[in-house]
Amino acid sequence: MEVRIVIKLVKSISQKYFGVFKIEKWPEDLGEFIVRVMRDWWIRKDIYVFAY
Repeated sequence: MEVRIVIKLVKSISQKYFGVFKIEKWPEDLGEFIVRVMRDWWIRKDIYVFAY
């Protein structure tokens, strides 16, 4: 019985979407920006779940 491992080159997601979005202004503190966005998303998700 012969066992082989095949490795294929796969194009990355970042290469696929590179240049699709133009960022006009970066937030000064990217970490704080992400925390705020995730908090807002979480709050909206909770409101949506309780609305139904």
